[in-house]
Amino acid sequence: MKWLWPLLAWGLVSLIVWLDGYQQVALLGYAGLLILLLSSVYWLRRYFLERSLYRLLAEGRGLPEARTPLGEQILRRRQQELDQLKLANKQLEEQQREQTDFMELWVHQMKTPLAVLTLLAESDDITKEEVLAETDRLQHGLQTALTLARLQDFAFDFLIRPLDPEALVKKAIAKQKRYFIRQGVFPKLTILSHESLLSDEKWLLLLLDQLLSNAIKYSSAGQQVELILKPQQIDVVDHGLGIPSSDQPRIFQRYYTGENGRKLGESTGMGLFLAQTIAQRLAVGITVQSKVGQGTTITLRFQDTKLD
Repeated sequence: MKWLWPLLAWGLVSLIVWLDGYQQVALLGYAGLLILLLSSVYWLRRYFLERSLYRLLAEGRGLPEARTPLGEQILRRRQQELDQLKLANKQLEEQQREQTDFMELWVHQMKTPLAVLTLLAESDDITKEEVLAETDRLQHGLQTALTLARLQDFAFDFLIRPLDPEALVKKAIAKQKRYFIRQGVFPKLTILSHESLLSDEKWLLLLLDQLLSNAIKYSSAGQQVELILKPQQIDVVDHGLGIPSSDQPRIFQRYYTGENGRKLGESTGMGLFLAQTIAQRLAVGITVQSKVGQGTTITLRFQDTKLD
C-alpha cells in the first residue's frame, strides 16, 4: 500500500490549498494525476527489478546467495583477490624461512674461521697469510649473505648496458687474486672475441665471483682456471675434481653440497644456486659440463646484441 502515500499527501495538500481560497480544480487535478503517474512508474519499475526476490521470499526460500550475474562476478573477483593474497603470503613466508635457514647455515659455517682467528690470536706463531685466509672466508660468507638479501630487490637494483668482456673478466680475476695465490692455482685468460656484452656489471661480477670461487676451491695446486671469451659467451674452465654424474642434476639446488662439498667441508651449497639465480635474472644462459678427474666447464651465454 506504499503507492497510496503520494495520493494521500496530494489530497492533504489540495485540501489545505482549497481551504486557503485557491479553487483551481483543474490544476489541482492535473498535479494529482502527475503524482499518480510518477508513483506508478516508480513502483512498477521497482517491482520488476525485485520480483525474483519477492518470489523467493513468498516461497520461503530466503535471500539469494549471489545468484545474479553481478553478484557472481563480485564473488569471483573477491575470491581471486583472496587467492592472490594467500599466494603472496605463502611466498613471503617461504622467503623468510629460506633466509632464516641460510642465516643459520651461514652462522654455523662462520664459526670455523672465527674459532681459527681466536686460536691464531692466542698463538705466538701467527702469520699474516693465516689471518688473511680466515678473513677471506668470512668476507666471502658475508658477500654471499648480502647477495642473497639483495636478490629480493633485484628489479630495482640493476642497470643494463654494453660491457667490455675483457675488462669485466680481469676485474673478476683481480677480486680472487689472494684466493688464487693461497690455493696455488693460476688464472688464464683466453680471448677469442671482443664483442661487448649487454648486461649489468655489478651482478655479472657477482656471478663470475661465484663461479671462480668454486673453480679455485675444487682445483689442486699448480692447476689453471681458464676464462675463455667467445662471441656472446664466457667459459669458466677448471681441471680439478670434476662433479660426479649423480650430483650434476642437483648442483643448482639451494644448499646442495654434493660429494665434493662434503669432502672439503667448506661448502654452503649456495654458490651455484646464487649463480644460476643471478643468471636467470639477467637472462643469461648457464650450463655445466663436468667429468670426474678431468674438471668442469661452466658456460654463460648472453643474448646477441648485434644489430642487423
